Amino acid sequence: FPIQYNKENVLQITNELLEEPYGWGGYFEGRDCSAMIKDFFAPFGIWLPRNSALQKDAGINIDLRGLSDKEKEYTIQKYAFPFLSLLYLQGHIMLYVGEEDSKSLVMHNMWGVKTEDKKRIVIGKAVISDLYLGKNQKEVDKNKLLVKRVKTLIIKPNLPPFRLNPFVKSYPSIVDY
Repeated sequence: FPIQYNKENVLQITNELLEEPYGWGGYFEGRDCSAMIKDFFAPFGIWLPRNSALQKDAGINIDLRGLSDKEKEYTIQKYAFPFLSLLYLQGHIMLYVGEEDSKSLVMHNMWGVKTEDKKRIVIGKAVISDLYLGKNQKEVDKNKLLVKRVKTLIIKPNLPPFRLNPFVKSYPSIVDY
């Protein structure tokens, strides 16, 4: 301990956490969003606080409020580091994992997606999704999509100094982190 922060170990930890059941505050031995984030970084020796409100202060914050959905996606993809950056919205935090088809992808443990009649479509586990999760469901409140509610991009969360920069090797577009 800590294990080396490299592609193989990141994938191993990611695979161990995906599909884990949701449990607010550890209820029924599950993980909520902030516990999953904390548990993702812990094996690498990176300590984060226990709740999302405190985790959002664990790095450099970029304010996304007031931006259009397209501007948010652009800002996230320009400044976020895959598997090292967080996205915060009131009461929820997510790990940025990259992009596909011009959409930001995040890993998060969540209870569900809000519907227009104030109910939820239950997900109840850790998943990788885009920020438009639920958009294609007619009963989902489009104003409650993650992209509409995300407030802050957190980059470089409490990173120890690495002797080797694995992300510069893996992602040549990254100049520094």
